[in-house]
Amino acid sequence: MSLDPLLQANRILTEAISNYLQSSNELAAAAERATAASAGRDATTRRLAFQELSERGNQARFAKKHLTDTVRRLRSTLPPAQIEAVAAKLDGRESAESALTLVRTILTEKVWSAA
Repeated sequence: MSLDPLLQANRILTEAISNYLQSSNELAAAAERATAASAGRDATTRRLAFQELSERGNQARFAKKHLTDTVRRLRSTLPPAQIEAVAAKLDGRESAESALTLVRTILTEKVWSAA
């Protein structure tokens, strides 16, 4: 049994946005812990906090790239308004690092075709 292509595209988009949001939240939490640890005297605690911050930063960067690639790939399957609606439903914020803003930016890119 195969899934409806639109349903499958919605599921893939939802997973990519959710992963991006989770990675962003984990990065923010790691940044807070690293900031708190930087005031302490224990070098091991500081090192571990900043190591976690680096790892969370990498995860967030990969999640952003995955979301970007997913939106670019799915805009040939889903209408841009539907892609934006999914992003707005999952992350209605309009900040520089929000999923909604990232999706809108990708949707306004020119689509290059081989001629």
